[in-house]
Amino acid sequence: KKEQEDVSSDDTFTIEELLPADVDVVRTIFVENMNEQKGGTPEEAHAGFDEYVAGCLKGDMADPYNSYMHAERSTFLVAKQDGVVAGYVGCHPCKIGDPDFYAKAEEMFAAGALPVERDNIAELRRMHVSRSFRGRKLGERLLRVLLQWMLRRNYTGVHLSSLREMVVAGRMYRKHGFTLLY
Repeated sequence: KKEQEDVSSDDTFTIEELLPADVDVVRTIFVENMNEQKGGTPEEAHAGFDEYVAGCLKGDMADPYNSYMHAERSTFLVAKQDGVVAGYVGCHPCKIGDPDFYAKAEEMFAAGALPVERDNIAELRRMHVSRSFRGRKLGERLLRVLLQWMLRRNYTGVHLSSLREMVVAGRMYRKHGFTLLY
């Protein structure tokens, strides 16, 4: 299923569900972006980044098509320009996407610190835009399309984890109403 998104007057992107043929490019963008973020951290943190990336590549990013497109209430959207993957974002129910937060969420809900029931919380995952397509508000468009997708599936809350080093992403999430929980 495709949704047309005008990025600017001269750029047109399509946002569609991930296809098996897109998987290698998606993984390449992931590794490139994570290596870029690693470069902005102290040397002693590099091993942690490498471990994190390796874990992702053995986990959901080993086969994002099957990890997302075959899981209940999950999706993985890619933005393409002229058939080239420019960026992407994934979504799982929180119990799949962040089981640790899911476990904490019931207690937070009971204490009034979380306004929605945990089974209706989506986990926004793997938001990345290829370096050559940045500066065109593509991340915001991916986010808007994904949030619309979530609403149609009756999600009432969204959780995500991000690195402090991802300053631009953090600013975008706050602009769209996300707040820091912990």
